[in-house]
Amino acid sequence: MEDAHARVRRLEEDNGRLRRELGQSEAHASIAETRIAQLLEELHGAIAESSNGARALAKVAEQLRGTEQFLKLQNDSVRLQATAEADALRWQVKQLQERVDHLLLDNDQYRRALVAKGGK
Repeated sequence: MEDAHARVRRLEEDNGRLRRELGQSEAHASIAETRIAQLLEELHGAIAESSNGARALAKVAEQLRGTEQFLKLQNDSVRLQATAEADALRWQVKQLQERVDHLLLDNDQYRRALVAKGGK
């Protein structure tokens, strides 16, 4: 009988120890559950922030593409304008060269006429 009472006491002690361990495990599980929920919330926030960052970067990239296209058009426009101005200047130089050649001929004819008059 003492043996049975000793066994019952051991079982009750074991049962008490197991209940304490269960309580501790449940407390740890609750703490872990709270921490996991917090970590998931932080992760969700980080994902949302990176999504916002990605959208902002995409918007900036689109703006840069627009700026690049604008600058290319400006460059083409300036190049065309410079080419037109260079062509106009070449034409003026050609006209002036022809005028100078004509004046040189007139000058030469005038000198010859003066020499011919002076020699008579």
